[in-house]
Amino acid sequence: RGTATPGERVFFDPEQAHSCHVCHSFKGRGARVGPDLTAKLKGKSPREIFQKIVIVPHRSADPAYISVALSMRDGSRIVGIKAEETGTELRFYDTSVLPPKVLTLAKADIVSTRRLNASAMPSDYASRLPLQQLLDLVAFLKSAVEGTPTSVGFDDVIDTRSSIRN
Repeated sequence: RGTATPGERVFFDPEQAHSCHVCHSFKGRGARVGPDLTAKLKGKSPREIFQKIVIVPHRSADPAYISVALSMRDGSRIVGIKAEETGTELRFYDTSVLPPKVLTLAKADIVSTRRLNASAMPSDYASRLPLQQLLDLVAFLKSAVEGTPTSVGFDDVIDTRSSIRN
């Protein structure tokens, strides 16, 4: 069973480049590359949270955080997420590295911008983190959003009753 305290450590682990907090914030803590998960997960079941962060995180990308490819005047290409924009500059999160690098680019150096209609969210958390840490993470997110302690088991996130039979 997953519990919230170790799940909070997984979310905010400073030693892990793929830790959730390098892109997301939760209750005001963390980065702003991706959406704040506090409101995004409100009312979601443990199974829905697990699916959003582990099974198909790229499927429900918020349009504000869609990846774009920038072609630069020097011939380079940068993939990431737009942040703030002024008349002459663009702040951009380069998501090709973790943690993402914040770049300030002169708009005059950008030749073209192309939406990739994809999320920068990695789609392989199931292979990056052991099941116990994934259950802990879901328990932390569910507990913190709902304000009540939550323990999450395998049956809460995976429907073991529906299996394919020969």
